[in-house]
Amino acid sequence: MPYMDGYEFAAALKGDPATRHIPIIFLTTDETVEENAPKLGAAGYLKKPVMANRLLELVSLVAKSLT
Repeated sequence: MPYMDGYEFAAALKGDPATRHIPIIFLTTDETVEENAPKLGAAGYLKKPVMANRLLELVSLVAKSLT
């Protein structure tokens, strides 16, 4: 991302009342994601390389939690 990293984007998204309800799933190589993603209110994370079936499972799980 050219202007901010994913953590900065997540903080901005969650800091805005108009967008804080949007679920975030991190897809990253960052080794600190286990620690940082929950602090930012992420719905989940996957470490790269990401297998498509794992991503679909996580998206489905997050979607179910919204209903």
